[in-house]
Amino acid sequence: MRSGFDPRIQYGVELDVPAATILSTFGLRAQSFWWPNITLLGIFFVTFTASSFIVLHFFVRERR
Repeated sequence: MRSGFDPRIQYGVELDVPAATILSTFGLRAQSFWWPNITLLGIFFVTFTASSFIVLHFFVRERR
């Protein structure tokens, strides 16, 4: 180890969560790569992009 640096410990928190657990939290399957995951990520992208556009268009006013 280099001077006590451990990549699993950042900001004083020990990170021992497997990647499959993080993926399943958001509804993604760890074993399947292409079809269900890419479709779900595309739905997330379109939803958040459209909702952020709506918020910016109707609720944010530009000051000059």
